[in-house]
Parts: sequence; C-alpha cells; structure tokens
Amino acid sequence: MDFKSLYQALPPEERVRFAGIAGTTRGYIEVHLMTRRKVPKPVLMKNLAGACEAFEWPVTQDDLLAFFYRTAASETASAA
Repeated sequence: MDFKSLYQALPPEERVRFAGIAGTTRGYIEVHLMTRRKVPKPVLMKNLAGACEAFEWPVTQDDLLAFFYRTAASETASAA
C-alpha cells in the first residue's frame, strides 16, 4: 500500500492525529498533498515520514519522495 491509500483508510479522528504528528493540518494534507497539488518542503517531508513511522506504516521518506515527485515529473514531461 502507498501513503495515499493508508491515509485515506484512516478514520477522521486518526487523520487529525496523523496531521498533528506531521506538524500540519488534516485539511492541508487532504487538499494539497493527497491531490499532489503541492510537494512538501523538506521539513514537512521528514515530518510526514515520522508520522508514517509513528503509525507503523511501511512507508519511508524515499517512498514519500517517489509519491510526490513521480506526479510532478510526469506532469512536467507531458507539458513539454
């Protein structure tokens, strides 16, 4: 499973807890990160990896980088 699938499987109160551990809000994750509209800055990326670890998810910081940059790279390539 990937970051998005794991996050979306959480009940609302756990999404709030996850966001708190990551140092952001549930709204920011759902509006900007799940849709990949924004790529997290390095500090947030590290915090997201820490939250994944706290939830004992098999998602590493490298997995998160692939999740966010795969889309950014493919959108850049398709625009060219």
